[in-house]
Amino acid sequence: MILLLITLIAFFNFKSQAKKKIFDTKISDHERVQKLSDSGKKFKRKLPYDFVYLSDIDPTIHQDLRYFGKNNFTGKHVVGYKKHKCIMTRSAALALFKVQKDLKKINKYYSLKVYDSYRPQKAVNCFWNWAKDKGDLKMKKIFYPKFLDKKNLFAKGYIAKKSGHSRGSTIDLTIIDIRKENRINTADFSDNSINMGSIFDYFGKESHYENDLIKDLEAKSNRKLLRDLMITHGFYPYEKEWWHFTLKNESHPNKYFNFDIE
Repeated sequence: MILLLITLIAFFNFKSQAKKKIFDTKISDHERVQKLSDSGKKFKRKLPYDFVYLSDIDPTIHQDLRYFGKNNFTGKHVVGYKKHKCIMTRSAALALFKVQKDLKKINKYYSLKVYDSYRPQKAVNCFWNWAKDKGDLKMKKIFYPKFLDKKNLFAKGYIAKKSGHSRGSTIDLTIIDIRKENRINTADFSDNSINMGSIFDYFGKESHYENDLIKDLEAKSNRKLLRDLMITHGFYPYEKEWWHFTLKNESHPNKYFNFDIE
């Protein structure tokens, strides 16, 4: 028993020291990224090859996975989201680490916050079936008030049978002010995001990066900040959703995964 206790203490001390070295401010960016990349090999999790937990790469990036709970356009917990864990490909996570670093240089109180990253195909199927259910209008008032029929979400490009999220290198995110509490206002689903002109997952023209409905110059500036940072580090945007970005050189451009988030 004593030997087992000593072994466990040694293991957790080693893990703590390894993570401490990863975030040592004295090492260069190149060394840091290499250590981050290697860390996934040392602390193996049950994930497919090339996938990592974002918290293992950069624990400073906030996570608010909306489909793990009921605070989303379906109003329900979505199948496949068994844990509140942000998973993505290693290359996407390392690129996001660099975005976060540059964002902190602009404003030390700013941080990225991820709403969704890897999404199992079974969750995409869930969205597809939800959009075909004419009777389920629970969240219409908040997320799609201008759509008379949910079927229009298909034609408008908001819901599809396949999603880039299932390939592991697509991310939905925003910028937050860490001084604000992460509390969702269930009346309008606003949160601690800086002003982006619309809420996350709003199905409407207001969510398009370029549109004539957003007059607020602050919102336009904030959208541009997020977009510019993401593009600088290898992501490309989706014009209909200011929060949606995909890594240009994604690891699995033609493969859609279906493993649970756990």
